[in-house]
Amino acid sequence: LVLLKSIDGVDAEWVKEVKGNTYDMVVEGFQLLSRWTARVWEQCAWKFSRPCKDPVPMESHDMPGSFSDYEKVVRYNYNAEERKALVELVSYIKSIGSMMQKVDTSVTDALWETIHAEVQDFVQNTLATMLRTTFRKKKDLSRWESDARVVEELCKLEARSLNAPHFCIVVRILSDMRTLSADWMANTSKPETEMQSYPHSGEEGRGTLFYPRPVAPTSAQVHCLQFLIYEVVSGGNMRKPGGIFGNSGSEIPINDLKQLEAFFYKLGFFLHVLDYTATLGTLTDLGFLWFREFYLESSLVIQFPIECSLPWMLVDHVIESPIIGLLESALMSFDIYNDAAQQALVILKQRFLYDEIEAEVDNCFDIFVLKLCETIFTYYKSWAASELLDPSFLFAIDIGEKFAVQPMRFVALLKTTRVKVHINLYSVYGHELICFTRVHLLIFLCPVVVVRQVFKQPRFLWSMEFSKFAFASIPQRL
Repeated sequence: LVLLKSIDGVDAEWVKEVKGNTYDMVVEGFQLLSRWTARVWEQCAWKFSRPCKDPVPMESHDMPGSFSDYEKVVRYNYNAEERKALVELVSYIKSIGSMMQKVDTSVTDALWETIHAEVQDFVQNTLATMLRTTFRKKKDLSRWESDARVVEELCKLEARSLNAPHFCIVVRILSDMRTLSADWMANTSKPETEMQSYPHSGEEGRGTLFYPRPVAPTSAQVHCLQFLIYEVVSGGNMRKPGGIFGNSGSEIPINDLKQLEAFFYKLGFFLHVLDYTATLGTLTDLGFLWFREFYLESSLVIQFPIECSLPWMLVDHVIESPIIGLLESALMSFDIYNDAAQQALVILKQRFLYDEIEAEVDNCFDIFVLKLCETIFTYYKSWAASELLDPSFLFAIDIGEKFAVQPMRFVALLKTTRVKVHINLYSVYGHELICFTRVHLLIFLCPVVVVRQVFKQPRFLWSMEFSKFAFASIPQRL
């Protein structure tokens, strides 16, 4: 798309293909997000309708028989595999949604132009063909040679009788659809060499030449087109046998009926594509995973413990899980709080809900940073210790793989400097790691490799203002 904007005189067919592929990709992205979010909804509904019957205490201070209803449907109702799958699905939704949001301004013109071309092809070519051929066998319309003649004779017929034939009403509606949505300026805004034509098979030959412009139809036009197609097909009868596009008792030929049906469903996608940002926000909204007001009322408590919050359960599972690939998704689950806060302020308009979410996020993030820094320090301490082991010793024993340290992916988290909660993660990690390093170096004489590997700064230890005794205690060979 960037290349198309920078080149003049590009082949029109190639431009049409590129922009059409862009539209198809956006629609596919919307469909994926919709399917994934629907699965999260379905799983959440299934869990809430089937609470855990025999919860097993996870903490030593949890007493059997003292579990609330919310703990049974959330805290003790998700096993490790389900939490892992939910974390991955949330990461998919948020990642794809973020990628599509970043290209919003880049694909807008291509989407509008593709929709404009689809609508104009239908109203200028397909409907014109229907007006000329659909009712050609009708005795009263066989002599009409143009669309204007059709409308003129139809008006005379309706003026003579209020009980006009159904096919006359259909012709009038089809003509109104053209009047409502046809962009006749697109036929004269460019030279004929740059215009696009959509040929139709049969005796009609080539269709009307027009130039697709990035001028999308309004939502009112789309809704009117849908309503008029519905009126043409069903005649306003909502209980029509065979459904809205069933051909039972209809005077419309089957081929024209299929064309109307295909365009009717395309119009439904057009509405979502035109409202690109709002559609993305709706498809990636997972705030429902946090709300628990019903159970607060039924349990007669002010708030549940943080261990019962599903977003925090997912974050905690990522930190505690031995699966390496999950660690990069640690921050994705925090976006659930953003969605919940957006719903609380914009949709529900309840400030107290927002305050509860904000307080929980602050608490969760402090615990998250503490656990993450402990995990980082423990990993690099174990890695540095394993580097000191004699290779001959590891080769001689049978359990040498026990002392091997599996690699973990901290790079993505350490490179993160800004998230939606506007916290500088690098400074937070640095502060917590300095505290951990000071304590462990003075007590356990941990190798210097730990801090150097994390921060990649050779003189980082000097900024900690350690005593000379601490440095003298570090083995010289390190």
